[in-house]
This record gives sequence, C-alpha cells and structure tokens, in this order.
Amino acid sequence: MDESNQKSNRMVFGSGIARGESYRALVEEVTDQVLKELNGEPVDLAFLFVTPHFPGHYARIQEAVQKKMKAHVILGCTAVSVIGHDREIEWEPAMSLFAAHLAGVHKVPFWLKQSGLEELSDIEKCRSYFGVSPADSPVFFILPDPFSFDINMFMERIHAAYPGSPVMGGMASGSGEPGGNTLFWTEGVCDSGAVGVVLTGNVHVSPLVSQGCRPFGEPVVITGAQENIILSLAGKPALEYLEETYRKASAKDQVLARNALFIGALADEYKQYPKRGDFVIRNVVGLDRDSGALAISDYVHLGDTVQFHVRDAETAHEDLESLCEHQKVHGDFPNIAPDPKAALIFSCNGRGSNMFKTKNHDIGTLQEHLGKFPTAGFFCAGELGPIGKKNFMHSFTASIALFYEKKPQ
Repeated sequence: MDESNQKSNRMVFGSGIARGESYRALVEEVTDQVLKELNGEPVDLAFLFVTPHFPGHYARIQEAVQKKMKAHVILGCTAVSVIGHDREIEWEPAMSLFAAHLAGVHKVPFWLKQSGLEELSDIEKCRSYFGVSPADSPVFFILPDPFSFDINMFMERIHAAYPGSPVMGGMASGSGEPGGNTLFWTEGVCDSGAVGVVLTGNVHVSPLVSQGCRPFGEPVVITGAQENIILSLAGKPALEYLEETYRKASAKDQVLARNALFIGALADEYKQYPKRGDFVIRNVVGLDRDSGALAISDYVHLGDTVQFHVRDAETAHEDLESLCEHQKVHGDFPNIAPDPKAALIFSCNGRGSNMFKTKNHDIGTLQEHLGKFPTAGFFCAGELGPIGKKNFMHSFTASIALFYEKKPQ
C-alpha cells in the first residue's frame, strides 16, 4: 500500500514522552504533547515505543493512540527503556511517541513475517513487494522482533535491490523470550516478524551511526580465515600480531584492551585511508593460544582489512560528539535545508546508565551539538544503520536518523 499526503506544503514533527503506571494517562499525555507541536497538521507517520509494564493492554494502547492521532501510518514496539523530547526513561513504565506531517512524502508501510521475507528471493520480487524504485532513493525504517525475523537476510536483500539505501531502526527489546515482544502497526498489534515503512519523496534522512569505539594499532589485512576465525594477520598468527600491537599501545589502551577488546572490519575495501567510523565493530569472543587464532562475532574473509578497537564511556561520548560536530559542518547537502527538523534515536540497551555516568547521554549530546528538535526512540536489542554504503546490525551503538527537509525546486 502506497500512501501520500499533500494537504500542506509544510513538514512538521512532534514528540512526546511520559512515565507512569496508567497506560491510559500515558496515552493522553504523549498524544497531547505531540498534537500540540503538530499544530493541527494531519499525522502521516507515527512511531510508538512502550515499556513492557503493560502486558495484555498493548492492543488497547495502539487503538487509543490511533484514535487520537488518526495517523496514516503508525509503527512501534515494546522496549526496555524509551527516549523522547529531552530525556531517556530507563527501566520504568513509560511511553514515547513521534509523529510527522510529511508533505510530498510517499510512505509504504509493511508487516513482514519471516516466511514472507524468504519469498523475496530475488531483486525483482523485492522491488515489486515494496513498490518503489532504486531511483526514488528510498529510506527503510524497520522494527523487527529479534526471535522471529532474520534481519541480516533482510538487509542483504535490500542491499541487492536498493544498493546504497539506508536501513534504520532497532530490534524490539521489551522481552528476552520468543513471543514476548509486541509490534505496533497501523492495523493492530503482532508478536512476530517486523514492521516498517519505506519513505521516498520530499524528505532526506541522514544516518548518524556512533559505534562508540576508538581504533588502536594500524589497519591490517587478514591472511588466514575460516568462518568467524581469524587465523593470521599480515602473515603472522593473529594472536601474535595482537600481542605486538598491544605492546606498542598506550597504557590506557592496554587497560581497555584487557577488558573490552573489539575488532573492526573495513566497510569499504576501496577506502584508501580508513579512519575511525569506517569500520564495522565486532566483539573478539575467544582466542586459542595453541594455534594463535582469534574468534570474533561475525564471519570474516581472506583479504579483509581489520583494525583492533577499544571502548569505554569516555570513548563512546567522544565518538558521538565527534560525529555530531562532523554532521554540523558537513551536513549542508545540495537542495537540503541546513538544519535537521527531527530525529529518531535507536540506542543500545547497554548504553544509557549502563555505560554513562550522566543521565540522558545520547539525546543530550545530540541536542547539545545539533540543536533541540522533536526526537524519540528506544533502547534496542540491536541497532540498525549503515557504515559506508552498506547496512549492518550493531551493538553498543547509537544509530540516529536525522530528518531534513528538501528545498523547493
């Protein structure tokens, strides 16, 4: 189903967040906040995030929100913690709502089950299902249930059918058990698959993906690999190469490497001078002293370029701050208005107070550097966003979708 709305030539956003024990009171509070910011404009798209404190009431919540918002498309999921407006509410009963009037923007909402995803087995089937062309520069937002949907398969098929198109979103985190998450969409609620929307037209979405890591050592080529095992780096056993890199590192990096060692795979092998942010970060999950091999949390290939990374709260803050400043300086795209109008934040449930000493870290850092605008999101069980021209699922990451309005032609 392809929907559009051109009643107004404006693009208007609103966000709301509230905490409390009564879901009815929360619905009233967040919808009132959002509708006030929309100032009478009809709602084309809404995202709803609700904590897992209201079992048995999610269909009523969706119905109540939709009754007030009358959104053409509504999506959402249950989440362990939520983000909105100017704060992050963790581990407490809460609700966050994001809504937009998107003049000149076409929306293709979908609820896709795993069986349906598997049927999108070639490029033409995929393009036919979504009903948009690569020439339309589509942006995909998706909220999958982590237990019933293969998000890596989805991203591979989107990459084949729509190369370069960003996939943004996060894995529902309201439950750690199969069937425990609830997904919201326009026609009701479900507990499996993924809900999402494809946007084309008069909107530009700029991804800001902060993986929170800092490289140490130098980029190096994998010279021996098997599945997720790195056998050798630059012709040396991988563990031997790591130990040499460790000895050359600063005392601070040595401490971090002993406690939180990661490895980054270069997203674009044609990148001549890779830098921080060009690598897809993965965990180092094991080592074998007899063979000198390293195991990581992803498949690797002979000839891949990798670099060791470390992470702590200070590094994660520095990374997000740096990306925000870079966005401010280099975010002046041709035919795009200079300042973001709104944002959706998909942050790892390992961030927040689990990582940072200050409250409201991710939304606070974003607004400190890019300004205050309607913002909502949630703490995910896996964050989605592009590195280079390809999309990945991340961990300990803040994946932020910044909405910009296109200038009149």
